Amino acid sequence: MLEAVQSLAVQTVWQGEGVEVVALGTRDASGFFSPRRFEVHIPGDAVLYRSDSQSAAFHYLDILLGYAVMEN
Repeated sequence: MLEAVQSLAVQTVWQGEGVEVVALGTRDASGFFSPRRFEVHIPGDAVLYRSDSQSAAFHYLDILLGYAVMEN
Protein backbone atom coordinates (compact mmCIF):
# COMPACT_ATOMS: atom_id res chain seq x y z
CA MET A 1 0.00 0.00 0.00
CA LEU A 2 1.32 3.44 -0.94
CA GLU A 3 1.18 6.17 1.67
CA ALA A 4 0.87 9.83 0.77
CA VAL A 5 3.92 11.83 1.75
CA GLN A 6 3.07 15.24 3.14
CA SER A 7 4.96 17.84 5.10
CA LEU A 8 3.88 20.87 7.09
CA ALA A 9 4.66 24.16 5.40
CA VAL A 10 4.34 27.91 5.97
CA GLN A 11 3.93 30.40 3.14
CA THR A 12 3.89 34.19 3.34
CA VAL A 13 0.73 35.43 1.62
CA TRP A 14 1.20 39.16 2.20
CA GLN A 15 3.90 41.24 3.90
CA GLY A 16 4.20 44.93 4.62
CA GLU A 17 3.82 47.70 7.22
CA GLY A 18 5.62 45.53 9.82
CA VAL A 19 2.89 42.89 9.73
CA GLU A 20 2.32 39.82 7.58
CA VAL A 21 -0.26 37.21 6.69
CA VAL A 22 1.00 33.64 6.51
CA ALA A 23 -0.70 30.44 5.42
CA LEU A 24 -0.04 27.23 7.32
CA GLY A 25 -0.78 24.01 5.50
CA THR A 26 0.58 20.85 3.99
CA ARG A 27 2.75 20.25 0.95
CA ASP A 28 2.37 16.93 -0.84
CA ALA A 29 5.09 14.94 -2.58
CA SER A 30 4.51 16.79 -5.87
CA GLY A 31 5.02 20.16 -4.14
CA PHE A 32 1.37 21.25 -4.15
CA PHE A 33 0.63 23.52 -1.15
CA SER A 34 -2.78 23.16 0.51
CA PRO A 35 -3.44 25.94 3.06
CA ARG A 36 -5.37 25.01 6.22
CA ARG A 37 -5.06 28.10 8.43
CA PHE A 38 -4.14 31.77 8.05
CA GLU A 39 -2.39 33.94 10.62
CA VAL A 40 -1.80 37.67 10.93
CA HIS A 41 1.26 38.56 12.98
CA ILE A 42 4.18 40.87 13.49
CA PRO A 43 7.27 38.93 12.38
CA GLY A 44 9.04 37.53 15.44
CA ASP A 45 6.04 38.16 17.74
CA ALA A 46 2.95 36.27 18.78
CA VAL A 47 0.00 35.71 16.44
CA LEU A 48 -2.46 38.64 16.40
CA TYR A 49 -5.25 36.77 14.59
CA ARG A 50 -5.80 33.19 13.43
CA SER A 51 -8.52 31.90 11.09
CA ASP A 52 -9.38 29.05 8.75
CA SER A 53 -10.45 31.70 6.23
CA GLN A 54 -8.04 33.78 4.15
CA SER A 55 -10.79 36.34 3.63
CA ALA A 56 -11.30 36.73 7.39
CA ALA A 57 -7.55 37.13 7.95
CA PHE A 58 -7.38 39.93 5.38
CA HIS A 59 -10.50 41.56 6.83
CA TYR A 60 -8.76 41.64 10.24
CA LEU A 61 -5.64 43.10 8.59
CA ASP A 62 -7.75 45.80 6.90
CA ILE A 63 -9.22 46.77 10.29
CA LEU A 64 -5.79 46.69 11.94
CA LEU A 65 -4.16 48.93 9.33
CA GLY A 66 -7.19 51.12 8.67
CA TYR A 67 -7.24 50.51 4.91
CA ALA A 68 -7.77 47.69 2.42
CA VAL A 69 -4.50 45.97 1.54
CA MET A 70 -6.04 43.81 -1.21
CA GLU A 71 -8.97 44.62 -3.43
CA ASN A 72 -11.32 41.84 -4.54
